[in-house]
Amino acid sequence: MSFWNSVKRKARKEHTCKYCGKKIKKGEEYSRETGIYEGDFNDYCLCLRCRFLVDEFEHDDYLHEFADTLIDNDLMLCPACGTSNLSEWEFTDDMQSCECECDNCGEKWVADLSIEGIKRIITSTR
Repeated sequence: MSFWNSVKRKARKEHTCKYCGKKIKKGEEYSRETGIYEGDFNDYCLCLRCRFLVDEFEHDDYLHEFADTLIDNDLMLCPACGTSNLSEWEFTDDMQSCECECDNCGEKWVADLSIEGIKRIITSTR
């Protein structure tokens, strides 16, 4: 028997997003993921941004590294040269932005990784 269920909930206590590690605070909406994947039972939380990424890039094996998903899907391109060759990146504690440095041209910038920021990036690249 195989099933998967994603349910949007409002947190009654703090959770941690399985995908990016962001703290989901009490009162914040999140997605509860429950089901069987490759024969194993899973039950975990995703922040709404990561749920959006899963929906947007469902063809990917989405539970690999969060940063890899952003880079592999060109969501953290250098604003100066347009490449995704990052030599350095560091996420803020709230996982809503990332300080980046381009390996190609040396440009430093802060990538907006809020759900709104990611939607803007996706819209502008299509």
